[in-house]
Amino acid sequence: MLKDFLADKIDNMDLTTSNNLSLENSKITNIQIVLNNEAPRYAEIPFDTIPKEIIDSQSTDVDTVSGPTRTSNGIIEAVKNALSQAETNKSTESICH
Repeated sequence: MLKDFLADKIDNMDLTTSNNLSLENSKITNIQIVLNNEAPRYAEIPFDTIPKEIIDSQSTDVDTVSGPTRTSNGIIEAVKNALSQAETNKSTESICH
């Protein structure tokens, strides 16, 4: 079953990032950055790299991009937040069924 979770905004200094995370059978299948206020020159590489690495490894324990470290960490924290929402939702569903 495919489920989508929108991470709450993660305020990391001056950076705000919000991600839409798709899970299917408890696997991360898509990460879409839906909100950010990062300068394009700092966003391009981490916005492309970090979601792919998280999906490939099925983990948020990935290396940040050197230079735009705040941006990398903002993406990772937003994904962690969405995963936490998914886990809470999963626990609630199992209690209700």
